[in-house]
Amino acid sequence: MRKPLISICIPVYNSEKWLEECLESIKTQNVKEIEVLVLCDCSSGLSDEGLNCKQIVKKFKKSVKFPVHYIEHSQNQGLVEVRRGLCYSAIGKYIFMMDSDDILAPQGLDILLQAAQENQADFDIVHGDSKNFFSSKKNELEFTEYGNKNYVKPCCYYNQDVLDSFLTKKYSSFLWGKLYKRELLLLAFDKIPYNYCNLAENYLIYFFTAFFAKSYCGIQDVVYYYRQKSGMTAANKIEKIEQWKFNCSAATVFSILFTWQKEETEITGKNPLTAEENMAIQKDAVRYIQNNLQAIQELVIPELQQEAYTILCDFWGETLVKRVEERFCKE
Repeated sequence: MRKPLISICIPVYNSEKWLEECLESIKTQNVKEIEVLVLCDCSSGLSDEGLNCKQIVKKFKKSVKFPVHYIEHSQNQGLVEVRRGLCYSAIGKYIFMMDSDDILAPQGLDILLQAAQENQADFDIVHGDSKNFFSSKKNELEFTEYGNKNYVKPCCYYNQDVLDSFLTKKYSSFLWGKLYKRELLLLAFDKIPYNYCNLAENYLIYFFTAFFAKSYCGIQDVVYYYRQKSGMTAANKIEKIEQWKFNCSAATVFSILFTWQKEETEITGKNPLTAEENMAIQKDAVRYIQNNLQAIQELVIPELQQEAYTILCDFWGETLVKRVEERFCKE
């Protein structure tokens, strides 16, 4: 069998309600040299028809001619490890990451692939634009009022500029909507230790991806539809401590980044990041702490707020949290 050109990697955790629609959108692509990998992270969700993840994938597999692979974890391992497992299992030259509640735009992969190989440029990363949507009762796409906004500017970055432009927010760290060379993602995961993380995992994985990337291309063609208010971060009130621990787990991401930076400096005698890059990461860490402090006030139910604050300090360190809190309260 011919080796696939693109591996489409889809993590699933209690998103079975939208998985079939996600998979069906892959049929709208012209490129056929693809494989689809779905990894179920110990999910217990069901579709509206009562099908579990494995049954949904099996049904889809019967309707297509390209390879479809189903993988499952016996214990929940979190998004970083799910994405790692998908990338390790993929065999395509390129990897495209989809969230299981989102949809590929018609010919989205074709557009990305053309840009990646245009004029023999062979970009490491090609980033397409997206639209935000929600489904109507008629099962037709309805775009949000800001769904037509362009998030991706037509541009190319090379070498150090790929990382710097990401850290200065010239483009997003969302893993979806981008076509990556698989070898690039393998380099990134080699620097990420095993961890349980579901929040800010995009930031962690993309940081190392951008660090090793030699070229990036942004295009304004819409290749991806992002579903609003359906993911793990869409909940309003936080009524359980486990929900709150999820919100604090971004601390793991920044702990990994700062530990890596320290170790690389000790080994090579040179900091792998510039002062400006390091400052940008620190600012992002502070932003996450600020968001947590605000969430305690606005989202956590009153009877859990004190415990939530203690847990926040456990994750980030009490000194840092209090320092950010003092600054946050003054603003």
